[in-house]
Order: sequence, then C-alpha cells, then structure tokens
Amino acid sequence: GKINPEEYELLILDEVLQSLTRKRSEAVGRFTNSIKLGFTATPKFSEDKNVQQLLNTEIHSMSIREAVEEDLLCPFSVFIAQSDIDLSSVSITSSGEYNDEDLQKAVDVHNRNQGAVEIYKRLFEGQTAVAYCTGIRHSENMAELFREAGVPTAVISGKNTEKEKEEILRQFKDGEIKVLCNADILIQGFDEPRASVCLNLRPTLSLVLAEQRGGRVLRKDRNNPQKHAHIVDFFDKVEEGKNI
Repeated sequence: GKINPEEYELLILDEVLQSLTRKRSEAVGRFTNSIKLGFTATPKFSEDKNVQQLLNTEIHSMSIREAVEEDLLCPFSVFIAQSDIDLSSVSITSSGEYNDEDLQKAVDVHNRNQGAVEIYKRLFEGQTAVAYCTGIRHSENMAELFREAGVPTAVISGKNTEKEKEEILRQFKDGEIKVLCNADILIQGFDEPRASVCLNLRPTLSLVLAEQRGGRVLRKDRNNPQKHAHIVDFFDKVEEGKNI
C-alpha cells in the first residue's frame, strides 16, 4: 500500500547508519511533521554533512569507555601491527575511501597475511576471531594460511547461499570454526558474543567503519563472564594522519 508521510508524528530509526544513506535520507526528509529519533552504536553515524543535518540534536550519548565501565560491553585491549606495505599508490574514491580493487592488490601479500596468522597463533590461539579482509580473494587467501597453520577457519561472503551462511555462522557460534574471514558481511547487524578477537586487515579511512568492526567483539558473553576482547589493527605506510 501507500502511506502519507505528513500524517506521522514520530519516526524511529534503528541502525540509523543504514537509514540515512543518501537515497534513504530523501525518504526520511519527507516526514516533515515527524519527530525523528535515531539510534546508533556509532557516535559519528555519518560522514555526509547533508545526512547529519537530518538528525542534528543529540539527546543522549555514551562512549565505549563508559559502556565498559557500566558493564554493558566487555573490557578490551587494542594492538597495533605495523606493516611495511606502502598504500601511497592506492587511489581514493569520491566517497573518501580506498578503492577496493587497488587496496586488495596492495595488502593481499603473503608476508602481511602470514604475519596476521602468526600474531593470532602467538597471542590468541583457541580464541574466536573475526578477520576483516579487503575482498573475497583476500579472505580466501587468509583462510588458507590459517588452515595450513592448523586453525579451523572459514570464509563467509556474498558467494554463499543464505543456507550456507547460516551453517557457517552456526559452526562459528559452536566453536567449530575459530577464525571467520570476511570483507563486508560481518559488520552491521552481526552479533556473536563468543567472538573476542578482531583482526583488522583491511585499511580504512572511515572512522565509522573502524568503530563498527571493533565493536563486533565487544559483546558481553554469558558463557564467559571474564571475557576480554582484543582488537588488532594493521597499520601500513600512508601519508601522515590518514590511518584510522
């Protein structure tokens, strides 16, 4: 059917980051008589100034640190893995992010990938980890190296059917899979309390995306009250100030 946006007095937007993409924000803007209330776990929910103006009054906020202190999120540590890969030749798109194809060519190299495996084996072996890669090929190459090192690993991507995705996530939840490699699948809406290690292998210029990835491993786990999460960021050679 059809609705008349002018008849509504309240518009609630969950996962406001998804609701206020450039095209969707046009639809939101048609609710001219509505109070618009948005919820997001990412404080800087958009990097588009036009989108930000639609929800420009903050009525409540809580930092990640405060959420940890309030026992809403688990405590965590951040590790920096310095890489000698040079990203200066990677082009930047009009949206201000790295070009996916250029980025994958630059960082999907054996030494960098092997370094990630060695860091996991040395510091986190046996823990449940999510690896964020630059694309499907990078995810598959990472998974192969993890499996060669004796770590049960799988790839989840758009190539999988919905049934296959459900089975992969079940195995991950049950601990049969220790490392799950992906590019963009396990970001918004992914909620697996068992995950405690985030391997950020994909460089980004987006603070929003960086926060979303790290947040995937901060869920409290009823089965592990002492859970302490770990976020490993891989930093490559870039112009000063560009690393997120």
